[in-house]
Amino acid sequence: MKKLSLLLCVSAGIMFSSFSCNKEKDKTTTTPTPSSPYYFEFTLGGKYTKFNSPEPQYVFISPGSAGGYQTPSANELYPSIELSFTFRHPPTDADIKGLEGKKIYYYFDNSDSITAHVVYEESYTAETMYNDQSIDNNYSVKIDKVTFVKSTSSIGIPIDVYEIAGTCNSKYVDYSNGEKVSELTGGKFNMLIARRTDQ
Repeated sequence: MKKLSLLLCVSAGIMFSSFSCNKEKDKTTTTPTPSSPYYFEFTLGGKYTKFNSPEPQYVFISPGSAGGYQTPSANELYPSIELSFTFRHPPTDADIKGLEGKKIYYYFDNSDSITAHVVYEESYTAETMYNDQSIDNNYSVKIDKVTFVKSTSSIGIPIDVYEIAGTCNSKYVDYSNGEKVSELTGGKFNMLIARRTDQ
């Protein structure tokens, strides 16, 4: 799977937007204050990491997707971790709020129309780690709480922003390296995700 990355910088005080697999920086001048700090903590390949940037980054360009990213700080784009969800249709407000209390797996099945993604990027040049999407109920994302934050826009696209909290674990298979398996364990997050409202 090819990774598409584009970094766009405009002078301070104007706007800062970034794209990496449809990664978007919120360009609004006001940042919503969640009930607790934004963060995503996890252990990947035996290494514990906690990202807690206050700068929200959204995933919403692809049809039927909603999600966000966390990075180490507002000034760093990498490493980063993405949490996103793919629906069989453009997600509605009810779809996003309906994630609360659900356990979402990394594959589509006949009982649900949602699949989760936990994607890790170590650096701009490193290979993106996409979670394994084979049928395996040992790996999932559990959503504890979803709260609507605001309606706004990013790069001219209208979006709704939500605070989402929960836990996760996932598996990554490197097929270019003898099918080496890495696991993300102890995933815990409280972060912002977004969905498009013009679809």
